Amino acid sequence: MRIKSIDVNAWYDVPGYDGKYQVNFDGNVRMALKHGRYKVLRPYVKKSTGRRCIKLNGKEQVVMKIMQRTFIGEIPPGMSAYYKNGLKSDDCLGNIGVLSKSELIEYKELICKIIKNIDDDVIYSIKNRKTKFKSYLYNLKYG
Repeated sequence: MRIKSIDVNAWYDVPGYDGKYQVNFDGNVRMALKHGRYKVLRPYVKKSTGRRCIKLNGKEQVVMKIMQRTFIGEIPPGMSAYYKNGLKSDDCLGNIGVLSKSELIEYKELICKIIKNIDDDVIYSIKNRKTKFKSYLYNLKYG
C-alpha cells in the first residue's frame, strides 16, 4: 500500500502531476484551480471497455489506474488489479484489489458462475450499493 493511513473524506495528490490533480476514496477526481479552489472532474464511460475514464492534461486515463497508482502504488510483475465486485464503473478504493494472474482467472470464473444465478433484485441492490457484493459472494460460496 502506497498510502498507509487513508481518510475516506480526504483528497490525495495523483502521482506525476505535482498536485494539479487529486483523487479521493470514492474515485472522484478534481483539478486544482487558481486561488486554492478545485473543480471536480466528470468521468465518462468508455464504450469499448466499460471503464470510467477521465482526461488529465489532455491524456485519457482510466480512473481505476489513477486509484491504483495513488493508493496502492506500482503493481509487481505477474500481478493484476481487478474490480472485486465485477462492476467496472465502481472505482471505490474498497472495490479495487490485486491478485496474481492465475488467481484472477479463478476469481472471474467464480463471478461468472454466480452471475448466472443472480436475480434482478440482487443486481439492482448491487448497483445501488445497498448490498455488499463481497459478503454476498462469500455467502453463496460458503453457505
